Amino acid sequence: MGVSKNEKLVIFLSAFLLFAATTAQAQECDEFFVTAIAGDSITNAYWTEFKDAAPEAWEIHKVALGGLRAEVFNGKEPKVINGIVIDYTQDLIDIGPVNVVLMLGTNDSFVGWDHDHDHSVAFTNYTDSMTSILDRLDEAGIAVILGIPTPMQGIPRGSAKNAAGEVLLEALYRPWLREEAEFRGLLIVDFFDVFVSYPGWEDLFADGVHPYTDEGGYLMADAATDAICLQYVPEPGLWLSILAGAVTLALLKFRAPSPKREL
Repeated sequence: MGVSKNEKLVIFLSAFLLFAATTAQAQECDEFFVTAIAGDSITNAYWTEFKDAAPEAWEIHKVALGGLRAEVFNGKEPKVINGIVIDYTQDLIDIGPVNVVLMLGTNDSFVGWDHDHDHSVAFTNYTDSMTSILDRLDEAGIAVILGIPTPMQGIPRGSAKNAAGEVLLEALYRPWLREEAEFRGLLIVDFFDVFVSYPGWEDLFADGVHPYTDEGGYLMADAATDAICLQYVPEPGLWLSILAGAVTLALLKFRAPSPKREL
């Protein structure tokens, strides 16, 4: 059975409008808005490359510090610097970005690695704190893009600790983050897959934990930038997408009926 004129029109208009929507979104993504990346030392590790990879028009911020865990980031177990109690979640809220790429979990996986064999207390602290962080950012109107923690290698200098942490990340932390993102309808940027899909990725981690090489930094920076552009859906692109759907439905409704098969 051939394609009717109406169906050809549906295909053409839908493709054209969706292309226009995508183009508008790409153009808008190069315009000014405030965004941020947040986390621990791994976020610090790609901060320089992120500034280079992001469009110049963006106002970008970083809320990150080496060693941060979720309960510290959320102020449940606050960090005190020069007598000042730091609530990193509130600092992020005060900046007021449109969205943030947030990645925490690596340091949390290290808690009790040498004696707490079931890791249940540490993991519960993590999930409770992350839930609170996500709730607070949602209430502040900040769209979160959840970062899935990067892989770790059990190489010399902390090899047992790294290896134990990687087992816990893969068994507990990464699955929980993916499930929480699905539950909340959040976009993720899977830094784990970004690296393990890259040939020779092990060479990008000088210490088994941090992608300190420029190449590793740009892998993270490009993935974060792409995710932010997907999260930031401008009105022109959104309305064109809606229009494309409406035109498709209208044309399908009024298309010529298919010939009936003779019995």
